[in-house]
Amino acid sequence: MARSVRFAAVSLVGPWALFAAMALEVPLMFQRNAEYLGEAMFTLRWMAVDFLYFGPIVAAVAATDAARLMRPGRADLTLAHHRRRLWWALGWCVLPVAAWHAALFFGAVALGGDYLPRGGWGRILVALVAQLLAIAWFGCLGSFIGRYLPPLVAGLAGAATGLLLMLCINSSSAGVDPFEPIIDFGASVSQIGILFGLQPLFIRIALLTVTGVLLAWA
Repeated sequence: MARSVRFAAVSLVGPWALFAAMALEVPLMFQRNAEYLGEAMFTLRWMAVDFLYFGPIVAAVAATDAARLMRPGRADLTLAHHRRRLWWALGWCVLPVAAWHAALFFGAVALGGDYLPRGGWGRILVALVAQLLAIAWFGCLGSFIGRYLPPLVAGLAGAATGLLLMLCINSSSAGVDPFEPIIDFGASVSQIGILFGLQPLFIRIALLTVTGVLLAWA
């Protein structure tokens, strides 16, 4: 296992996305005196605020690795089959970041002491799954882009595409309740009296899962 981790760390950019996630999320958790503490829903939505930067970085890193692995000279770097190599690289980009994000959320909830959130844990956990799938989706998007571009361009293209899709698809018209299919852009005010809607969460999960798998499998 240790050899596998060392090999991924020296041959891929993906594992280092974890440190970018930490650099973005740790300062966020200390902003404004951590006023999210004591509300599990507020904690989760507070953590989504950084996704505007967080998502494009994951896409950029995944795109860079995919572009490097698709070069003919890297054919025997990891596994013989292109798709298996790409899934391997994608996993090293997405899974550490997703694990960190989930651990940070549960740590913040424990610190705030909201062990019985209003509406129950079911809605909170479904919303957390949607956030983790958004991380994976950005990785799939970047991996897809990187397969068709040289490494020097792939990272920039992945970041720009991720940012553009969030700004375009996740925007809402005036006077219309927003449905944000990629990620809930979060909140910076108390969520007391508000509950997550399960129907839009399940729709988001379905959209992210189907489109993410198609992007990763292409």
